[in-house]
Amino acid sequence: MNKMSMDQLQRKPEDDFIALCVAAARVSGGSLEREKSFSFTRGSLMSWYDKVFDFQSAHGAGDGKDLYATAAAADLAREMILRARKGEIPGNIFLRHGGETEALEEPLIKAGYEVFYAQTGMVLDRSGLRLPDGEYSGIRRVDGDEDLKKWIACLDLSFDRKRDLVQYRNLMAAPEMSLWGLYDGSLMVSTILLFERGETAGIHLVSTHPEHRKKGHGARLTAFAAERAFSRWAERVVLLSSPMGEGVYAGLGFVPYGRVKHLRPRPL
Repeated sequence: MNKMSMDQLQRKPEDDFIALCVAAARVSGGSLEREKSFSFTRGSLMSWYDKVFDFQSAHGAGDGKDLYATAAAADLAREMILRARKGEIPGNIFLRHGGETEALEEPLIKAGYEVFYAQTGMVLDRSGLRLPDGEYSGIRRVDGDEDLKKWIACLDLSFDRKRDLVQYRNLMAAPEMSLWGLYDGSLMVSTILLFERGETAGIHLVSTHPEHRKKGHGARLTAFAAERAFSRWAERVVLLSSPMGEGVYAGLGFVPYGRVKHLRPRPL
């Protein structure tokens, strides 16, 4: 494994999520836009991946803490909420853990945003994987619309949100992505998306059918995806976990480091 600083490792799950946002926009015909103070993706068929992220100091790299410790943070937050309400930039913001971006949270909330979701960034290197009990039987790659319909149905039940087949057909076709499902007979009971980029692989959209939880399905599918990534070219696997999943991932060897937050404009 290449030597990396703790700060670099800690940013890996966040970098991976941002890269997935960019990829989702790309396969949807959307775009990545870079401005002086931040970047954002838009035009994705999957609106969850249209995000504002990567806040930068207007004074140059390394000076962000000075910028965000001043009234400039409040000015930036007010500008963003106005532009978001006009539809000029996405409403959703992805706020990294620590550093200057964390100092933006209070000004953004005062300007009219709210935190609606928080996740824990977790990292696993190839020497740290602990395999769960049970075999990998029943795990298959999603290939074709019939599999994809079952994959989406499981995801929809798990997260109580409807998804569009076309959206995920585009993701399934992207060369750096693969969708996997764990079957119990003809029913898909767990899902995962593996996003492979060089030495870092990201795990996303882990879900388990509500009637099949607490059976270790999600853990086995996550371990399978991590082993697959390590057997190819990955040196580390990263993910952003909900509070419910942290214990499961820690049991597989993932190490938590801090929280990231998703913000959106409060309803008027």
